[in-house]
Amino acid sequence: GFASLALFIVYASVLMDPNMNSTLHARLYGCSQATYFGLRLHIGVTVYESLLYLHMGKDIVTHLHHVIVIVNFSRALTYGTMHYYAAWLGTVEGTNVFLGATFGMVRLGLQDNPWVQRWFVGLLVSFFTLRIISLPMCIYSVNEALSHNMLRPFPEGGTFWDDDLLFFRIGQVSIVFLWGLSSWWFSKMVKGALRRSRAAKKDKNGKNGTNGRDH
Repeated sequence: GFASLALFIVYASVLMDPNMNSTLHARLYGCSQATYFGLRLHIGVTVYESLLYLHMGKDIVTHLHHVIVIVNFSRALTYGTMHYYAAWLGTVEGTNVFLGATFGMVRLGLQDNPWVQRWFVGLLVSFFTLRIISLPMCIYSVNEALSHNMLRPFPEGGTFWDDDLLFFRIGQVSIVFLWGLSSWWFSKMVKGALRRSRAAKKDKNGKNGTNGRDH
């Protein structure tokens, strides 16, 4: 939770930095101390979570999500590209603050505490804004930069892995994957919330009916 909050704050500051967002070239090739710190911290947290999830037996989709993050962010650190867009993607960590608070209270047996519902509403709102709405905007921005031919010349004697376009395309596919995965998670949360709401309403009506018969 604290790492996610720290990452969100760092990445949000990057998105608001004029040196990072003022031109298409800056968005593709701009770097800062904040981006290097954020990307390194993000990779470290992701590696830790991957090891933890292996122990917990999480599904393959979750592990694929982590592999994509590590590959893209490691390449960004190595070649100094896409830091702005990595920060944009990294703002999705803001949803984990609400996720951790919600499920943390449930695990502590505090599911009837009114704050659980408040944290869950925050989770839904943050998920919708930072993932469902924001990620397609990020894809559009990447496409805009590439459409203006902002690529650096392919280095003489370079290798397949030096090609910026290759990794920009991998980045685009990764954003689409993350958006699809987030949409799936969001739909599951909404369906779960609706199911619990209907169950609670049914239970309340049942109790009212019983009380009416008692009188």
